[in-house]
Amino acid sequence: VYKRLDNNGIELLYMLLPESENKSVLVIGPYSAVRHTREGALEEAERRSLPALLHRTFSNCLLSLPYVPKDSYLYAVIYAFAERVLGTSEFAVEEKDNTGTALSEFHGITASEPADERAVIAAMKMMEDRYRFENEIIRLVSEGQSAKAEMLLSSVSEEIFEPRIRDAIRNLKNYAIIINTLLRKAVERGGVHPVNIDKISSRYAVEIENCMNPSEVVSLMKEMVSAYSRLVKKYSLGDVSPIVQKAVFLIDSDPSRDISLSSLSKMVNVSPGYLSAVFKKEMNKTVTDYITDKRISHAVHLLSTSHLQVQTVAAHCGILDVQYFSKIFKKKTGLSPREYRENYKTQA
Repeated sequence: VYKRLDNNGIELLYMLLPESENKSVLVIGPYSAVRHTREGALEEAERRSLPALLHRTFSNCLLSLPYVPKDSYLYAVIYAFAERVLGTSEFAVEEKDNTGTALSEFHGITASEPADERAVIAAMKMMEDRYRFENEIIRLVSEGQSAKAEMLLSSVSEEIFEPRIRDAIRNLKNYAIIINTLLRKAVERGGVHPVNIDKISSRYAVEIENCMNPSEVVSLMKEMVSAYSRLVKKYSLGDVSPIVQKAVFLIDSDPSRDISLSSLSKMVNVSPGYLSAVFKKEMNKTVTDYITDKRISHAVHLLSTSHLQVQTVAAHCGILDVQYFSKIFKKKTGLSPREYRENYKTQA
């Protein structure tokens, strides 16, 4: 069994299947031994001197990889496959770098002990508790009541989740997927556009699969409830006209987009003058001011959470002229981008 790895912590396992006419290969991966963050992935794209337009694609690629911190989980899979399909439990693993050079070799891989079965619980009581919990969480999240939702979650334990299969971690992951779906519908009911819902929903779909033990899944579900509640508070536009809602969603979906009142009016299929008037009336600010505020807000986030160069941050905010970016950033925050970053580091 060969293990291939590169300097990003991206790995995969592969083995040639014996007695196969076409020399078939079993591949497990790719997966990541490193838990990547959005900011770290963007920094890695910059370190590789990738064009700014490719940074998002590159970071999405890294973030989509399953996180497997311990090889023993995958070796247990290979052990079971080798024993049941190939009739042997003996195998060796040879590590290779991204050039194919062997790094190390080791033997004697054994399977992990199977997980204990969860105790049988009172089905009726469990089902009632679970449905009551789900309905109340959905109501609170749809109303953006994050504090009450978090208070409800403080009393939740793993026992509330009905075991439907023997694998405890898979059972909880399946339930987390259900919760993720329910929360998506809850925030949609709360007035959040699907564009904003899909981002957070897709991210949690990946993070659910990356959890390695039951407690991580429970913690992640609590985080999901809080995050979806905050989403309602941040993006709910229930009292805003459909035209302005669509304009806001287009601006919010990508701060790096080259967007203006003229281009935005074409996308929502109204005249620039009409969009300008109705936007100002309902949002209490002009389209241009709203776009600028969103870009500066995104810049503040990147400066606070990454080591990206200022010109790269400007590009990610849709502003290619770094001097103009610095000018409007200082106008909005009172500090230049570099001063803001230094001040943030000092306070942290």
